[in-house]
Amino acid sequence: MPYGVALLADGRYVYVNQAWAEQLGRPASGHTGRKMLDDIHDGDRPLMASWLASQRFDQRKDGEFRFLKANGDTIALEVTPLPPRQFGAVVSHAFVSRDITNLRKLQARILVADRAMSVGALAAGVAHEVNNPLSAVAGNIAFAAEQLDGIVKDPSSEITQEVGEALAEARTEVDRAAKIVKDLHLFASPMERGVGPVSVEEAIESAIAMAYPQIRQRAKLVRDFQHVPPVNVRASKLAQVVLNLLLNAAHALQDGQAAGNEIRVATHLDDKNRVVITLSDTGPGIPPERIGHVFDTFLTAQPIGIGSGLGLTIAHSIVKEMHGRITVDSVLGEGATFRVYLPAARDDDDEERTPVFNAPEPTGDSKPARILIVDDEPFVGTALGRALKEHAVRISKSGTEAIELLEDPNVEPDLIFCDLIMPDRTGVDVYRWVKEHRPDLTSRIVFMTGGPVDARMHEFLAQVDNYQIEKPFDVNGVRNFVRLQMRAKKIDDEEE
Repeated sequence: MPYGVALLADGRYVYVNQAWAEQLGRPASGHTGRKMLDDIHDGDRPLMASWLASQRFDQRKDGEFRFLKANGDTIALEVTPLPPRQFGAVVSHAFVSRDITNLRKLQARILVADRAMSVGALAAGVAHEVNNPLSAVAGNIAFAAEQLDGIVKDPSSEITQEVGEALAEARTEVDRAAKIVKDLHLFASPMERGVGPVSVEEAIESAIAMAYPQIRQRAKLVRDFQHVPPVNVRASKLAQVVLNLLLNAAHALQDGQAAGNEIRVATHLDDKNRVVITLSDTGPGIPPERIGHVFDTFLTAQPIGIGSGLGLTIAHSIVKEMHGRITVDSVLGEGATFRVYLPAARDDDDEERTPVFNAPEPTGDSKPARILIVDDEPFVGTALGRALKEHAVRISKSGTEAIELLEDPNVEPDLIFCDLIMPDRTGVDVYRWVKEHRPDLTSRIVFMTGGPVDARMHEFLAQVDNYQIEKPFDVNGVRNFVRLQMRAKKIDDEEE
């Protein structure tokens, strides 16, 4: 039978079947006369001792115990006591066991994976919330730096130079934090509008930024990028594949040996017009009996809580979804090499593009704009208002306040910078109200987004042609955009 059976007399084995013997890794004959408690983990012995001391048996009762195998490994057995009377007068206790070790490992892996998903969802929310104060700080630093020369009597003085350096350093750190948040957006966003073309190098760099804290203490990171064309994939998916491979390589190496280890990331275009991403490490390699199963679900050499056993499986699934393939080569003791093959994007691809806010520096004077800023974060609105102080700016702290203001037909802004996610009325609500009651202003709405948005928001943004600005915004970019919009408006007015 597939279940283990053990008969005991006064706590010692008098008989075990073949299944019990195989579960504990000891011949059946080696159990005779041995104390059962010697095979049980210290933490579970008190419960089993209470069972052995009891003369009451209930077939519906069972318990989970950690047993020690002959080689020292620990396994989990679900043990059910049986009435011993059917086995004769010598037997005092009888047990049936079922090996649930793999089941418990599977449950633990699933919990780790579920926790990872929860952390991803939290990261998306944190990224969104962090972007708002970042926007305010970045805007105010830029404003303070610009005003510095105008308020000091001696721009060459030591204190003035020191303040300028401090502001420059603060701006650098804000940009660094913004880059981290942007990378979080890439991985936390559940959806993306459209597919590619995506810069392979940019996706790899985003993955490296996320994995580097794990890499730097274990290996030197070497980049070997050849110029390759973009690929038609979702950026977050490609970055996730590279991230999973980077983490897999990092976890194969030991901490504190970065000087002697290397993780190399390379790109090239093969003769079949495929973009090839190669990721290799100098770790211990993969045993021959495991290399054919590295993409199997929950296969991992890491302890539970360190590796989920899902990274390579997910990477394989994503690459297959991208119409590509992934391979692995390894020599035991010499590391492993993974290669991802993806079809290069064709020049005539015409995929949907997210509006990019990167206007060139305009020349010439333009008319000051009437600008309405709608954002529930007051410091964000104030910072943006300072950046656009050469224009006539009005700030509304909610969607409701903005709608009430626009109910006056005499209020006619040239541009409406509107936050997308707000607690009372969202940017979508403001857009729909404007479209119904002030349709001439619809095209003047510019949406500000601070992080990943849900499916409903994605669908809405895909349907409208309005510009979008990601927080934290670039002050000069916003100014250039406003100037270009006003210049275009002037040309349209002259043509009319």
